[in-house]
Amino acid sequence: MATFQAVYVRIPSLDGVPGERFAQHLRGTAEARVQAPWVELEVLSLQDMDVLGRAVSELCDVDAVAVQIQTGASVFGLWTFSGGEQTRLLTYSDGRWLQAEGMRQPWEAAAFFSEEQREDALADADEEEHSTVRQVFAARNIEPGSFYPSPSFLEFLPALGVDKAWWELLRKRPIAGRIQGQRGLLGAVRSLFKRRGWEHLAS
Repeated sequence: MATFQAVYVRIPSLDGVPGERFAQHLRGTAEARVQAPWVELEVLSLQDMDVLGRAVSELCDVDAVAVQIQTGASVFGLWTFSGGEQTRLLTYSDGRWLQAEGMRQPWEAAAFFSEEQREDALADADEEEHSTVRQVFAARNIEPGSFYPSPSFLEFLPALGVDKAWWELLRKRPIAGRIQGQRGLLGAVRSLFKRRGWEHLAS
């Protein structure tokens, strides 16, 4: 079972953040990669991503997106924050949506309700479920308890306003920093970026 956890924050937002205040929220190690316009902070041990995402957003006073995905268990979690306040929460596990809190976001149509996803859902569903699938995709709204739509690994990318090509470039980026929680994640990343320069890392 593969697990992926990360918090995304826009590049300038880390500058000047007191990293020691953030350290208490990180367990284990995180790795930073940079691909304009985002910094990815990938967390390498199981973590409460809602706590981590909220801390980043509050400390940076900007929007942040946190994701937690476990492929083998079909677990998908996505949190969006603005100024430390949660604006959207979506969690999915074992074939159904568990939570859908906050206002529906414009990017959700592209993330979960494309025509290709609709056709895949119809192909996988029993015939008696086809009416339900069509209704869900027509409404384009995620409801707790619903089996549809079924998220896949990269369907959080529209929340960042990026596509699969961006993701593939990001994965090729060298690790900009590997930080232990007790060192203060944002403080260490901030120092690294100042030392090497924002423009150089983001190009």
